[in-house]
Amino acid sequence: MGGMAFIRAAKEKWKKTKFVLITGQPSIEAEEWSKTNNVTYLLKPIARNSFKRLLVEQPLKAFVVHGRDTKAVSKIKATLQKIKIIPVVLMEQPSKGKTVIEKFEDVASKCDCAIVAFSPDDFGKLASEPRSKDKFRVRQNVLFELGYFCASLRRNSGRVVMIHFGDVEIPSDLAGIVRLDGKKSIAELAKTLRAELF
Repeated sequence: MGGMAFIRAAKEKWKKTKFVLITGQPSIEAEEWSKTNNVTYLLKPIARNSFKRLLVEQPLKAFVVHGRDTKAVSKIKATLQKIKIIPVVLMEQPSKGKTVIEKFEDVASKCDCAIVAFSPDDFGKLASEPRSKDKFRVRQNVLFELGYFCASLRRNSGRVVMIHFGDVEIPSDLAGIVRLDGKKSIAELAKTLRAELF
């Protein structure tokens, strides 16, 4: 009996039990099935911390990607704490002699999800456009880190969430991806984030 068939049968017998499908062979079909059947889908190898979090021995950690908007960072941290997720802000972590990219990779590897603050911190435009065409954009580090997490956590896993704080140009590759509204209250954001991440 395959993993999905086994879980199907087990769910009939133990209706309140949480199930995890762990596989060494990625499958879009299995991942989609897991989502629609409230089953956690994990790819091997599985880190020890992942097992601890599955057993509720260790809370989720969320890497907070941000630019220069400190109010947005504070709001995201407060929202995460409200739903018992540990917010992780890179500049608040010790460097221990690492370069910035080494520190980023080390801290990111210990996080379960990423919350990305899209705030209007920079101006930008095509070089061929007149100066009056300047648009608000996020900081370059925000786009880099968003791309990193989309690749490492997989964009369609639901573990990378963007929250916009103001009118910001969205890169064409990200058009159509749902973003949460950072203007909402902490209580409203907490409710939405809980639904996204649990």
